[in-house]
Amino acid sequence: MEMELSEIEGILKGKEGEVLIRGWLYHKRSSGGILFFIIRDGSGFIQCTLKKEKFEPEFFEEIEKLTLESVVEVEGISKKEPRAPGGYEISVEKIKILHKSQEGFPIAKKYHGPEFLLDYRHLWLRSEKMQAILKIRSKNS
Repeated sequence: MEMELSEIEGILKGKEGEVLIRGWLYHKRSSGGILFFIIRDGSGFIQCTLKKEKFEPEFFEEIEKLTLESVVEVEGISKKEPRAPGGYEISVEKIKILHKSQEGFPIAKKYHGPEFLLDYRHLWLRSEKMQAILKIRSKNS
């Protein structure tokens, strides 16, 4: 039986247990044998932890090299974690790479002029700041 797809928003509202999400890799960092991914799906952002010992060495290496905005499917256990952004995290049991994005995501956490941001508008709209602005605008219209 296939697991039902969950939205990150639902997990952040208190859904714990087995979950399946799909989304874009928004941010990543590592600490020893653990990878921390921030995944977004349009409804929110959630931290996912991947422990090296749960994956084949070659596959873990491939996961470590994933580029930002790659599309992944994550299956794991969601639980309350006060240290995680949003207060919940997913302990990853399985991860599937659905699409690997190109190297060199052009928008970094530095100042970009209006002309540059208009050229990459489709990517700039993926930022938390722009999503918050659009949500407010949609409520006021």
